[in-house]
Amino acid sequence: MPKPKSIIIVIMAIAVLAAVAAAQTATATASAAAAASAMANSTCPPDIAIKWYALITYAAYASGQSPQALIAEAQAKGNVTVTISGVEVVIPYCSLNATTPSGARVAFMPAVGVGELRKLGLNTTAAKQVFERLKEARMEAMANLTKYLAPVEHMGFREAGLAVLNDSGYRAAAELNENASAALRALAEVLARAGANATLVEGLKAWASLHNETAHALLEIRAHGGVRGIEAAAAANVTAALSGKVGPSLALSMVNKSLALLNETLALLSEVNASQQAIAAVKLAMREHETAVAVLANLSAAGGPSGILSQLEQAVAANGAVSPALGELCSMNVSALVEGYAKSGLVNASAASEVAQRYRAFCGLAASAAEIRAEGGLGGMEAASAQYFLGAANGTMGLAEAQSRVAESLALLNRTLQLLRGVNASQEAIAAVESALRHHEEVLGVLAQLAASGGLGGIASNVEAAMEGRGQLMPNIAVLCANISSILAELQAKGLISPSAAAGVSAKYAALGALANLTARRGVMLPMVANFVKGHGGLLNILQNSALLNQLMQMLSSFGVSIGGFGVSASTGVSTTTSASGNVTITVSGGGVSISGGVSGSMSGSGGMGGMGK
Repeated sequence: MPKPKSIIIVIMAIAVLAAVAAAQTATATASAAAAASAMANSTCPPDIAIKWYALITYAAYASGQSPQALIAEAQAKGNVTVTISGVEVVIPYCSLNATTPSGARVAFMPAVGVGELRKLGLNTTAAKQVFERLKEARMEAMANLTKYLAPVEHMGFREAGLAVLNDSGYRAAAELNENASAALRALAEVLARAGANATLVEGLKAWASLHNETAHALLEIRAHGGVRGIEAAAAANVTAALSGKVGPSLALSMVNKSLALLNETLALLSEVNASQQAIAAVKLAMREHETAVAVLANLSAAGGPSGILSQLEQAVAANGAVSPALGELCSMNVSALVEGYAKSGLVNASAASEVAQRYRAFCGLAASAAEIRAEGGLGGMEAASAQYFLGAANGTMGLAEAQSRVAESLALLNRTLQLLRGVNASQEAIAAVESALRHHEEVLGVLAQLAASGGLGGIASNVEAAMEGRGQLMPNIAVLCANISSILAELQAKGLISPSAAAGVSAKYAALGALANLTARRGVMLPMVANFVKGHGGLLNILQNSALLNQLMQMLSSFGVSIGGFGVSASTGVSTTTSASGNVTITVSGGGVSISGGVSGSMSGSGGMGGMGK
């Protein structure tokens, strides 16, 4: 802030200029008043009267005295004596309302010439001597006027920066700028009326406008609760829009208004050379607003919270796409944003926590939806798990790999289901995921049982060993085989695997189940079947050869062994005959197998089997 002396001198200069301007604007009709004034100041020549304030100012500069003191002395005594360059000059007191004829021009800070000084009683030599000093004083006065204008021009700018930096004192800073604006406008008006340089006048007007704009911005910031109040309002708008309590478009409009005010403030602070700290404070608030604008714009594009939930339900349940706007919101981490608001005390912590949790769920669902979509949707995931199960059951895919892949899909479905429930998604979306989840759980459960039994090869090896009396059947092996066949039938019914693929693998487990039951009963035909298996390279080899498997199933069927509904191929017939002595002969046409036996008979066949029956 300028020193008191500076302001006094500026005010004095304005007063001088005001008197000059009053003289310039007087009209011819004021001649009567001028005559009366001259009578009252008979010792004051008219051409001195209109320059009296200027003369007093120059004299004060030239003699090192105060203009105010000289004016006061002249008013009190009727004149004042000053010494200029060793010459005593008596300056009479002149009226404050001296006028000139209409149309006469009065210069800004007019010069006082030798002739006018002679009218004060000086001889020519003394007048010239005083004139030279007064001319110098006039130049000093002009320079000092410009010098003292600078503090007024900048008055209040520092305070404006401090108000923003400290986020307080806005009213006082605004008043300083308002006062500076008023003083500069008044001075500009006086200078314009006095014919001053247009550049100077326009410069003063520009400074006045800048002060006025600064004051307005400070009061606007104060009306919004300061910079922190502006930040809090933006945070509240974002939080409310994310929660669905306020429409995103309305919230965006409010935040944009605040951002415009901050932009204006930043421009003003930069123009008035405010401190870098104050500028940095506004820039920080602006960055926060720009983030808020981006969040609200994307929220609006995504349809608000309800629109987001709707598209996520469609994305999960019907393999729909997630909008790019939601992707942007997730990449911006809006949950962390509102939690940051709460941590800074800008919004209620409970409200922020609720919003943060909801959008973490939204973004989690968006990620899950993307994974599900990459798998071809829920249907694609079920189809994939069906193929994994088919491959594992058939022995063409590793059990560990099949279990791992189905388990990964199951984990994804579990996460998705929890997230859907957490955001109160529709029952339709929840039911769709629950259905897929049950499918995966069932598949994974049977895969686990199959793995525990060693897979197709392990079951075949166990059954074969039990048939030959080399080991015991695993518990519930027939039940496991039935379960596998049942799931394969279910997957076929859903269209997840082809009928031929389902039938091919189911036949293997039906045969294994039938053999397990036959082995458990130790039926009379067991040695015949065991020899058939052994003669054809073992049970696993038969299971992997469709022709041999069909022959085995026909044999079992002919013995009356249930094989899970699988019939005998039309291309291969089985005939059984029993002789009077009790010998049994089984003929498998198309397979080249003939089995005969009895209590003490023998078995033979083109398949290379031989052995004693029991």
